[in-house]
Amino acid sequence: MLNKINQYLDNQEDSMLSLLEDFVNTDSGTYDKKEVDILGNKLKNCFEDIGFAIEQVNYKEYGNCLVGRFNQHKNGKKILLIGHFDTVFPKGEANARPFKIIGEKAYGPGVGDMKSGLVSMLYSLKTLKHIDYLNEPVSIILNSHEEIGSIYSRDIILNESKNAGLAINLEPARDGGAVVTGRKGAARLEVFIEGKAAHSGKEPQKGANANLELAHRIIELQNLNDFYEGLTVNVNVVSGGYAWNVISDKANAKVDIRFVKRKDFDNIYSYITNSLSKSRVPKTKCISNHRILFFPMERRENVLFAYSLVRKAADELGININETFTGGCGDIGFVQP
Repeated sequence: MLNKINQYLDNQEDSMLSLLEDFVNTDSGTYDKKEVDILGNKLKNCFEDIGFAIEQVNYKEYGNCLVGRFNQHKNGKKILLIGHFDTVFPKGEANARPFKIIGEKAYGPGVGDMKSGLVSMLYSLKTLKHIDYLNEPVSIILNSHEEIGSIYSRDIILNESKNAGLAINLEPARDGGAVVTGRKGAARLEVFIEGKAAHSGKEPQKGANANLELAHRIIELQNLNDFYEGLTVNVNVVSGGYAWNVISDKANAKVDIRFVKRKDFDNIYSYITNSLSKSRVPKTKCISNHRILFFPMERRENVLFAYSLVRKAADELGININETFTGGCGDIGFVQP
């Protein structure tokens, strides 16, 4: 069987690289629905060609997501493969620096994250079908807006993963080809301070400085780093005030929070909201809101079992792989209950 696999993939190398070049040279920045849908239609055709029934989930604001199913009439746990086809790059990036190969490395916008993963997904399935080994239920999820937190597609992932026995996200490996077996979750916290404006020369005593209140909050939030293992809290965007001689009546901050365990975020957010309800500067008021972008992929027993299967397959193919943990997030976090 291994000989058949290797022989088939060797014969497909040119086709794989040609398809990767096509994908990379197709702009698919998250916010450009038209471009994302162009690539989505290419993917739809690719997977329909190997027998997948593709359900297209349409959105007005973002590109359409794709859910593909194969052998769904069969009983048993299915395999779920996850990928995304949006990138972080602006329109025109593919034209500015198109796909190219230098030595053994390929370059171009989205070549690693994660258009090569999409090609790998497709050709893994094509290979299994070619050797008549694609006999179990398989589902694929192709996400159009992962780069901004999978706002709508997370429900698709949650639903499709309910009857999955194995789920693999084909995001790029880390240094040395290490397979990710643990990921942080991420949340965005916004803090709004309401103060009171006053002339800073004539009557400063009548004002309530929103910037000063926010300064207290920034220090407080930054001090939460490593309160739990792996917890990071970073105030990354700050603004406040509108004139050099007027005490600021408004200030705000945008905060990135990363966490290893879901319960850690729940606990820390409870602390934050309680603390923010008590002003440090008289006559100021603090309001906050948050949104969880991604759940963490906790390094649990089921994850390690899945890794053992991947490791075994790699050993049989003569590929040496290791595992690693990353602070980067991914859709796979929505799979883990």
